[in-house]
Amino acid sequence: MPKYDYNVIVVGGGTAGLISAYTANLLGGKVALIESHKMGGDCLNTGCVPSKTLIASSHLDSGTTNSSSFAESQRYEKIHARIHNTIAAIEPSDSAERYQSLGIDVIKDTAAWVDGHTIKLSNRTITARRLIISSGSRPRLPSIPGVDLPHVYSSDTIWNLKTLPKQIVVVGGGPIGAELAMAYAQLGSHVSILETGDRVLKMLTEDQSKIIEKAMSNANITIIKNSTINEITTESIRINDTETIPADTVLLATGRQANTNWLEDSPLAMNKKKEIIVDSSLRTNISSVYACGDVTGGYQFTHVAGYEAGFAGSNAIFDWTTFHRKPSYAAIPWSIFTSPEIAHVGVSEKDVDDSHTITHVPLSELDRAQTDNSLDGGIWLISNDKKQIVGATIIGPTAASLINEATLAINKKLEIKDLFAVIRPYPSYGDLYAKATSIRMQESLTDGRKNLLKSIAKRFR
Repeated sequence: MPKYDYNVIVVGGGTAGLISAYTANLLGGKVALIESHKMGGDCLNTGCVPSKTLIASSHLDSGTTNSSSFAESQRYEKIHARIHNTIAAIEPSDSAERYQSLGIDVIKDTAAWVDGHTIKLSNRTITARRLIISSGSRPRLPSIPGVDLPHVYSSDTIWNLKTLPKQIVVVGGGPIGAELAMAYAQLGSHVSILETGDRVLKMLTEDQSKIIEKAMSNANITIIKNSTINEITTESIRINDTETIPADTVLLATGRQANTNWLEDSPLAMNKKKEIIVDSSLRTNISSVYACGDVTGGYQFTHVAGYEAGFAGSNAIFDWTTFHRKPSYAAIPWSIFTSPEIAHVGVSEKDVDDSHTITHVPLSELDRAQTDNSLDGGIWLISNDKKQIVGATIIGPTAASLINEATLAINKKLEIKDLFAVIRPYPSYGDLYAKATSIRMQESLTDGRKNLLKSIAKRFR
């Protein structure tokens, strides 16, 4: 008789949970997947899918000239319906039925911690040789009066909004706030961003932030920096003690926090933010328990959760140190779907030293950018003293897709000359790489080498 009910119990049915359960099942394990709410987690239901559908709808809708209140409400009702139709179209891939058909026991229930092998459900207890914690994250809400008012939303609940806001105040100038602020502005809302710091998107350099702030200004978004929120009322937000900003809708985009409250009585080691601490193989301080995705902090992206989940699932099945696989974070790309888009991978411009070279090409130097009249942005390509590509930031149309070339280059330790040799369609935004690598190649030609080439050419003239 087996010692445990399962080889692996996975807690959480978001991206990290789905892929870790799938992986453990694929490798022959008997797997249980516990989800108390909706399969697919926040990415499908309240994050990536609805937000990108809203953003795409705002691009399609931004050319509309009919701005009457009735017309705007009719348009937004269609957008709201499209958001939920898109979720429904993707839902089957993440459904309980699909995972059950693969042989995974999908349990809709709330998990309670017992020990490193045991999970208590509402009416029974189940055991496994290994546990994988992938319970995700939720919006972190500020402790200010008025956050519970009905017109105040988080990034999880904004999708319940069925009418287009006339005046929306977005609290927070990070990625979520920036994306949704620009989407609502393009749809016709008057948008204000309240940022506690001196600029939006602080992960960027100051010059890069200014490009996005200029785009926001062009979209008639008001950015109020160095603001302290005192109170939210039914019609406004009071900031800096005396200033009042009118608002019929408030979006709180003030970060996320790990869903670890159900583990408060467990001996799992956590940091000050209550995120689970894991080692390089995603194992916790309890040898039978692994964790992956947002619940561990770090890179809070769906693609990283899925990447980590493959390692957690296989390590939980082949749970011997010799067989442990370890994720690498050297080339983790991320994107922010503002207009223009932002994408980054590898070393940041803020972290370079004298052994690195930053090659910048403004977007305006591209013929394609001129034809599209998309002139603000560019590429910042970072290479080391061996001319290997180690980082890149791109601001411009399709930046989220363009960053894949730099990601591959970093993964494969490619050099500037390797990307220089790539032939790309003309005219395209891929020419950012062509121009940046050409500049870097020319920089390697010292005066001595130039003189040598001239003398050789002269001899054979």
